Amino acid sequence: MRFEPPTEGLAQHERVVWARKQGIGFFLPFSVIWIVVLGTGGIAVSFALVGVPLGVLVSMLVAVAMTFWTRALVIALRSKFFLTNQRVVATRGGVIFKQVPLSDFVGVPLAQCAEVAVDYLENGQPVYVVRIFNPVTADIVVRCTGLTGEAAAAFRELGNQTVCPYCGCKTFAHGSTCSNCGGPL
Repeated sequence: MRFEPPTEGLAQHERVVWARKQGIGFFLPFSVIWIVVLGTGGIAVSFALVGVPLGVLVSMLVAVAMTFWTRALVIALRSKFFLTNQRVVATRGGVIFKQVPLSDFVGVPLAQCAEVAVDYLENGQPVYVVRIFNPVTADIVVRCTGLTGEAAAAFRELGNQTVCPYCGCKTFAHGSTCSNCGGPL
């Protein structure tokens, strides 16, 4: 199923509260440097000192490492995370690969389904890392670093509900409108 708000994938009365691309972080650029430096050095040394058979083997290992690195880079660049007033969604290339309705978080202690922690300070302001787990399967749905306090606060509201003053239905605290009748909250 495609999910590319605001044009595609949103249900009636659903709106995006927070969205973020995954990004590449520190590991991918750092690892490619080591693959290139150690890989080319290892290929040269193995061909020069041991011979063709080991040189070919080392070349194949470097090619495999570059293939896995390229795959990880493509996945990271195509991944986006969304928090809506109805669900948490993870997409790759605009296609949903994980989603959890907010109703699954109701009654579950926040510590069981989310980790929100200060990663580091930047100009005296905290920068957060957030991991959201599916409360049913314990799979990681969202893992983001470099988040502002506002984004971290949005995830701290998972599972919190409020009552709509117009229709009386329980709706999630993330919404500025009722997910049932669309009335303002």
